[in-house]
Amino acid sequence: MTLAGPLAPALGTAQRDPSLDAFRGLAVGGMILVNLQGNGSAAWPQAVHAVWHGLTLADLVFPYFLLAVGMSAALLAERGVRPKVRRILERAGLLFLIGLALSWLLRPALDLEQLRMVGVLQRIAICFAVIALWSRFSSRWTGYLGFACALLLLHWIALQLTAPGELAASLEPGKGLSAWSDRLLPGRLHGVTHDPEGLLSTLSALATTACGAAAWRLRTVRSERRCLLLAGSLIAAAAVLVYALQIPLNKALWTPSFALLTAATGILAWLALRWFARHLPGAWVLAFLAWMGRVALTFYVVHMVLIVLLRVPGPPPYTRLWDLCWAIVSRAVPSAGLGSMLFALTAGGLCLLVTRGLQRRGLLLRV
Repeated sequence: MTLAGPLAPALGTAQRDPSLDAFRGLAVGGMILVNLQGNGSAAWPQAVHAVWHGLTLADLVFPYFLLAVGMSAALLAERGVRPKVRRILERAGLLFLIGLALSWLLRPALDLEQLRMVGVLQRIAICFAVIALWSRFSSRWTGYLGFACALLLLHWIALQLTAPGELAASLEPGKGLSAWSDRLLPGRLHGVTHDPEGLLSTLSALATTACGAAAWRLRTVRSERRCLLLAGSLIAAAAVLVYALQIPLNKALWTPSFALLTAATGILAWLALRWFARHLPGAWVLAFLAWMGRVALTFYVVHMVLIVLLRVPGPPPYTRLWDLCWAIVSRAVPSAGLGSMLFALTAGGLCLLVTRGLQRRGLLLRV
């Protein structure tokens, strides 16, 4: 087995599911393309996150990965694998520490205030631990879905509350209970006044993960038609929240409407991959995505290390090596959006080559 814990669908020598590996690969590949855009200002709008309210293709990739985490947890429960609580916490803790280490690499200093305590891997670790522990309590699709509904309701109620020192509830940047709770965290924030992987938004992120587990169990216990029905129901619920309750789609806040809509589209994307896996099992695209899914953690860490290297000071007049590389690409490609994507594809391809080399030497990261 290449990866264990939150980034793998099974333990031991159990047969892997190609659609789940491919779905995970699609998500991690998308995450890396978004992070490696040559110039966020010049990139195609759909290749970068929405500034605040709204939804772009870039906003889908992280929720999709959390769906895959939930599916993996449900698959373990389905096969009768019941990891001990200690083992679950050890895996989640190790993944959390890897996330902290990458945060430190971005700003290496002895000042703990410069260390970002939350982040992508940290959120994955928390979501895996909670859903894996919930699976020990209830592994039925109704249990997962009920847990998701409770989390979304709790998050929705919290978003209606007024933060200390403010006059009214707010969903604006840096305001409201979500931003206030983010500022309670030690260390630095990703934003000036808030963090997209902060405390309160983790509630809906957990709901996203639970929806992935419910979809997997529905596919097993019932049929894929029930998964389609679930996706349609989530879309309908998201529409109600957006248009009736005025809860906008917002990734930074991971609003309940955002969680529901991205979970629905993610389930549909996974079902499409399942169809391809059945009807085109030898397709190279599916095989490539499945491979990326199997080496997801190493691939992600390698791309973060590349980002660190590209942040080193460049020759004058370039502040960073990244700026020098972008200047070269932007001069060669007339379209700024195409140039930014070409930069991401080139950097991502380099990360894939490094990951493949590490795999051949048996040096893949394991948690």
